[in-house]
This record gives sequence, C-alpha cells and structure tokens, in this order.
Amino acid sequence: MAVFFAILSFLEFTINPINSFVLFTIALVYLRGYKKGISFVYTASLIAIIFALISFLTLVASLIDSIILNRPCVCKFDYGLAGVVSLPLLRKMK
Repeated sequence: MAVFFAILSFLEFTINPINSFVLFTIALVYLRGYKKGISFVYTASLIAIIFALISFLTLVASLIDSIILNRPCVCKFDYGLAGVVSLPLLRKMK
C-alpha cells in the first residue's frame, strides 16, 4: 500500500500539491507500519479513508454548485478517492 500511495502522490503533484502531500504522508505511515507494527497500518488506513471521504464530499459539493448556478460541472477526478482501497484492511483488522 505504501508504494500505491507514493505513486498516487507523484501523479497528483502536478494537479494539487496539497493532496499530493497528504497522499505521500499516508504512504510514509504505511511504510512505517510495515517496519514498526500493525497500529501504523491501521492509522494510515483510517487517514486514507477519511481523505477519500473528504475528496468525495468535495466532488459532490462541486456538482451541487454547478447545478444551483446552472454552470457546466467542473468535477475533476481526485487521486484521494483511491483511499477507498484501504477499506478492506480496516475490516480485516477487527
């Protein structure tokens, strides 16, 4: 998972550097979890899920804004939405 989020971080850097920083931080926490213990992996999974939820809510807010103002939708795919892939890790750790 650390490699996955590191790749997403580099892909996101040209679009949004702040999101890239968050994705890279998640990758570093996963990497630390593989060396130190399962609690870091659990924490990185929680951060990734919360970041994916925030990215999804931003996408929905952009869609609602375009509907209310009768403008074309400027919805952009955000690599933060890929944080949903860490959800099975949370379910497995229960």
